[in-house]
Amino acid sequence: MLASTLIELVDYRQFNITDDMRGVPLTESELNERLDKIAKRNVVTTEVDIIEDGDSVVLDIKGDRDELNRNNLTLTIGLGLFDVEVEKQLIGMEKGETRSLKWKEQEDVVVEVKSVKRRSLAELTDNIISSLNIDGVNTVEEYKKSLLEEDLREKRLMAVTRDAIDYVLNNSKFNIAEQDISYLYDLTLKAYRNLANKEEMTLEEMAERYFRKSEEELKTKIREDLYTTIKYVLIAFDYDKDKPLISIIKEEYEKQVKEDSRVHAQTLEEAKEKNPYDYYMLAMCRGLVQVRIHEFCKELL
Repeated sequence: MLASTLIELVDYRQFNITDDMRGVPLTESELNERLDKIAKRNVVTTEVDIIEDGDSVVLDIKGDRDELNRNNLTLTIGLGLFDVEVEKQLIGMEKGETRSLKWKEQEDVVVEVKSVKRRSLAELTDNIISSLNIDGVNTVEEYKKSLLEEDLREKRLMAVTRDAIDYVLNNSKFNIAEQDISYLYDLTLKAYRNLANKEEMTLEEMAERYFRKSEEELKTKIREDLYTTIKYVLIAFDYDKDKPLISIIKEEYEKQVKEDSRVHAQTLEEAKEKNPYDYYMLAMCRGLVQVRIHEFCKELL
């Protein structure tokens, strides 16, 4: 258990939601990306005359060896499932055309293009939108409006939740013990080193690649964040003081390390060494607090 203590906990239900707690509306580019996701569900396949990268083609191939003789071979240009170099040579050929191509830069093969098909996104129409069966949304314009409104609702909820969590963290009173900071710093740093080793990197390399920080900057950030992390732990245990929170977390932890042991072919002891219980608990407690306040804000909005 931690030596740190919770002196006074602010009630998140006293948090005042203001109108300025909002997100930024979707840009036109972001909105179009959302629309493209719907269009991708309705891909149109059309017959074309000239082969381009990505087209699906049907070919007859003749060569000097049996393995090179194929009738009605279907392949997608660019995937390299047949032969990368042959596929490159096919680009620009026309439907019905017969040409001699090089196989692995050594043998000649005769290729006849029998069919060329191209997949493209369907134009987003009212009929497509209507098929989504969204209440009150039957046209493209109505769907755009729905996307914008839903996005703003989600962003507002995120902004309100973030501010409500900060309200609790910043206005509650804690006694943070330095011995907890030192212990959890060593624990967290060890977990980061384990992750770096798993990725076959040094901690310095991982800090640069994933966090855009030097190793010393990452270590400083880890230590600074632990003050907030301990606050989350103390709040989580207070929220669930009438429930067997420790038992629940330990039960979930045992399930997790057993799964890690199975997936990574480790002993249970090795899995626990890689993912210590106290480190696991930190993430669980943070999540419990965030979910509880998020659900409260969601009800209000």
